[in-house]
Amino acid sequence: MKKIYFLIILMGLITLSNQAQEVTVNKDLKVGLVFSGGGAKGFAHIGVLKALEEAGITVDYIGGTSMGAIVGGLYASGYSAQEIIDIAHDLNFENYMDEEISRSNKPFHIKENDDKYVIEVPVKNFELSLPSGFTQGVQIMNKVSKYTQHVSDIKDFNDLPIPFLCVATNLENGEEVILNHGDLSEAIRASAAYPTVVKPIQIDQKLLVDGGLVNNFPVEEVKSLGADYLIGVDVGSKNLYKKEELQSLVKILEQMVSYQMITPETLTKENKVNLYINPVSDQYNTFSFDQLDSIIELGYKTALTHMDKLKAIAKKQHRPKKPTSKVVILDRFIVKSIQFSGSKNFNNGYLLDKMQLKVGKIISFEELSNGIDRLWATDNFSKVQHRVVMDGGEGSVYVDLVENDVLSHIRIGGTYDELFKGGILVNLSSRRLIFGNDFLSADAVIGENFRYNIHYFIDNGINLSTGIQSTFQRFDYNANFNESFSTFAPENNFNNLGYSNFTNKLNFQFVYRDNFATGFGAEHQLIRAKNKNPQYLRTIEMMHVESLYGYMKYDSFDHRMFPKTGFTFQALGHWFLGMQNNLIPFKPYMQGQLLFGYAFPLGKHFSVQVESEAGLSFSDNTHPYLDFHLGGSQDNELQNFRSFYGYPFAHIGGKSYLKSGVNIKYEFYKNAFIGVAGQAARVEDNILDDLALFEDTHTGYSVFLGAKTPAGPIKVTLAHAPRMNDPIFTVKFGYWF
Repeated sequence: MKKIYFLIILMGLITLSNQAQEVTVNKDLKVGLVFSGGGAKGFAHIGVLKALEEAGITVDYIGGTSMGAIVGGLYASGYSAQEIIDIAHDLNFENYMDEEISRSNKPFHIKENDDKYVIEVPVKNFELSLPSGFTQGVQIMNKVSKYTQHVSDIKDFNDLPIPFLCVATNLENGEEVILNHGDLSEAIRASAAYPTVVKPIQIDQKLLVDGGLVNNFPVEEVKSLGADYLIGVDVGSKNLYKKEELQSLVKILEQMVSYQMITPETLTKENKVNLYINPVSDQYNTFSFDQLDSIIELGYKTALTHMDKLKAIAKKQHRPKKPTSKVVILDRFIVKSIQFSGSKNFNNGYLLDKMQLKVGKIISFEELSNGIDRLWATDNFSKVQHRVVMDGGEGSVYVDLVENDVLSHIRIGGTYDELFKGGILVNLSSRRLIFGNDFLSADAVIGENFRYNIHYFIDNGINLSTGIQSTFQRFDYNANFNESFSTFAPENNFNNLGYSNFTNKLNFQFVYRDNFATGFGAEHQLIRAKNKNPQYLRTIEMMHVESLYGYMKYDSFDHRMFPKTGFTFQALGHWFLGMQNNLIPFKPYMQGQLLFGYAFPLGKHFSVQVESEAGLSFSDNTHPYLDFHLGGSQDNELQNFRSFYGYPFAHIGGKSYLKSGVNIKYEFYKNAFIGVAGQAARVEDNILDDLALFEDTHTGYSVFLGAKTPAGPIKVTLAHAPRMNDPIFTVKFGYWF
């Protein structure tokens, strides 16, 4: 009997053991995916995802750092590997460092004076400091916000289609910050804020930068989500560069960041994952963003070497596969509501005016991104983070702002042209001096010809804005005016004619959509001309001129000197009320100008720019220094002095003029151009008298070579006019000021 009981108990234990083994064998394997940081090398993660999909693996958890956070976050939100490849191309990482807010989205008072500076130094509490980064990552993050719109209402990242976390670094204390809730695009932005390159971002009162500084391979964090099996993809190098390899800024930056990443602790993390994939190549570095497809292919091929293991993992996942569905991203939506947070000095009216949004309006995500750009362009904010919560075809827009506590900057640039010669441009700008929306910019050129431009402006957007401006400009010129062409008398012909103009303005302005402005004001000019030759030193002209003026301006050119697209229009009017000088009796009169320009592309590399302008004085009683004067190739639009190819500066003059021109540019290398241009003009006392617009026409032609450089634009021009004997060669560097 005892033997029978023993056999029954033994058989029961064997049955229970077999059942336990069956449960273990049939257990559904939960796979966690760990993506490291590595800049452009992180594109390899996309290739690994492609291989995982081909193997049939279902990813249950994802964690990543830096570029691993970008790729992992997009995958966690529901995209396939192929969709992320398409998104990566659209994000245009190649231009990450060249990021620039479109000129058409900049406020008018900034658009007219921006892009002149090479170096910018923040000033806080009267102390100089260094910028916290080269870029905000605005353009890329605007698109990331668009591509995560379908999960923008999810605050807990565990509720995403795939639970997700990413890692950032608290810049204040160096501690690790796990980002597993909040706005997905904002968390990705923080995790990928590469030190010294991308500016830090503030989340929950913490100033955050790239998580690679504290945890570039978050293995334990993904395991804690509930993963049974960890696949780790590490694109980082395990070795520091040797001293002979540290010959570039890119490698030095990589080396500095790698000090924190390559430690005994981090090097052992590969042993904590079940499958370690290491797609690395000496061919690529952190900033190889132009090698997107090649790096994706590297990740794919590296993962294929583990395909047997990947398929074996997939076989241990027994639950039904989720049906794959393409993420639907709406390009346009109806604005259901708009909410701002974080702004103390700027009311909703100002913010809405800058964004050009209103409830009920149908907008595209591109229009929304432009509105975000316009807020950035004011330089009033250090953070502009947005998300759209969709409800059918409607979207609620939420904008989180942090006001910029750096209100002053010193900027430095350089400039050279044939008229003003060379100089160092120094600018001091400051905001909120008296009012919350005021702006002061003071430019001075220190060089052969000192000049300055001081502009104080109270920006009320579409409402009436007010400003005061003071400018001083001077140059010396070897004058050789021709009585047949010019209204200047021969006594102005000196080898060293000194000209100066001191102008003060009071200005009132309305701005609509940052591209169109209309305004009016009062102006005083002090104009002086001297013969500066020592043996004949004397003032030949000095006069005070008082006038009222009005204008309308529209400017959507994408670049001031080398526009490819856009339109510009100006209508200017002066009513000269008074003039004090001892040479010519004066009666009040009016003067007007119209200027038109249009630029458009012809294919990928060619662009055409068409310009036309006209000026008319409504009086016979004018003064030569207030007449219109054409000549010079330097875009030197100084008062009524207008450029014209093939003629010396101010060589043609009259009380009225009509000028048209066209130039064709070919971009033979990125931001480098070669082109040809032609102009025709007629200058008379009154071009409307006989309507013979094409009689006595002046023509000029040029070939030019130009480039946009980090130090400013460079343009070299060779111009010739049939009525002139010799061609004119000119060089211009920097922007006209």
